[in-house]
Amino acid sequence: MSYNHGLGQEEGLRVRFEEQTLPHLDVLHRVALHLAPNDHEAERLVRDLFVRTYRQWSQTGVDELSRAWLVRAMVNRFYDNHLSVEHA
Repeated sequence: MSYNHGLGQEEGLRVRFEEQTLPHLDVLHRVALHLAPNDHEAERLVRDLFVRTYRQWSQTGVDELSRAWLVRAMVNRFYDNHLSVEHA
């Protein structure tokens, strides 16, 4: 648990988000490398996941983000993007 005394609300949210997500960064990157055709796309996929997840998480106030949830969200996003490109 973090103690965010003295931090602004937005800064405190960012710190909590990082505490919950960054420990899973290596796993997320490895999964992204299996999904994406190259390193650049894998990095983009992880970055997109973190940006989208932070927006949703900061608005909903969910207490915890699990590794399984993060991986599933990234896989779903990859397939959503992949299918939309194929059908365009």
